[in-house]
Amino acid sequence: MFRTLQAGVGAAVLLASVAAQALPVTATLTADNHYGLYYGQADGSGMNFVGRNEPGEGGSPCNYNWSCAETWNFNAGGGDYAYVVAWDTGGQQMWIGDFDLGSSTLVSNIASWEYYVAPVTTAFAPTGNPPIGAAALGALIGSATWANPLAEANNGVGPWGTIAGVDPSAKFLWHDTLNGTSTSDGRFVIFRSRDPLQEAQVPEPGSLALVGLALAGAAFVRRRR
Repeated sequence: MFRTLQAGVGAAVLLASVAAQALPVTATLTADNHYGLYYGQADGSGMNFVGRNEPGEGGSPCNYNWSCAETWNFNAGGGDYAYVVAWDTGGQQMWIGDFDLGSSTLVSNIASWEYYVAPVTTAFAPTGNPPIGAAALGALIGSATWANPLAEANNGVGPWGTIAGVDPSAKFLWHDTLNGTSTSDGRFVIFRSRDPLQEAQVPEPGSLALVGLALAGAAFVRRRR
C-alpha cells in the first residue's frame, strides 16, 4: 500500500511540476493607433509590461506605426492572461495579432477576447513607454467590467491591407466598430484573453512519458499486491 501511495504521489508531484513551468510566449501584433502589451493575473495583480509599437504615427521600417507588426517574447506563469491595451485617436481603429504558445496559437478575434473601455479620466500616454504603468493598469483591471467585442474583419481588408507576419486566422479587432466614430475615440481599451495562457499549454512529450511511467509504476505495484 505504501509503495502504491508513493508512486501515486510521485506522479501527482510530477504533473504539478509540469503544470507550474513557465510558458514561453511569442506575441506578434500591431494596432491603429497605439498599443501596449502586458500579461498578469485576472484581478490585475502581477502585471508586467512587455512592449509597444512606435510612439509616433510614423513607422520603422514601414510607413505607419501600424503597418508592420512587432514581435515580443515573454514567459507567462500559471494563471497569467494576455492584455492588449489599445489607444484610439479617432477614425478607423483596430488591433491584430497572434500569441504562439508552443502547442497552440491564440489569435485576435471576437471569440477569444473580452474588453473594457477605460474611463476618460484614466491617465494614458500614447507616446509613453509604457503607455500606462503596470501598477496603474492592474488597479484598473481589478475593478473592470468585461464585455464581448463586436467588430472583427479578416486581415487584408482596407484601409490597413495585409499585416505581414501575423497568423492568417487573426482578425482586425475592436470593441464596437472598425470604421468611423467609435465610443472610445480619444481613449484606450483593455483587451484580455478569455482564458489564462497556460490553459492551452500541453506538456512536452518527454514530460508526458515520465508521468506515464510513474502511473504505470503505481499500477504495477497495485497488481503485485
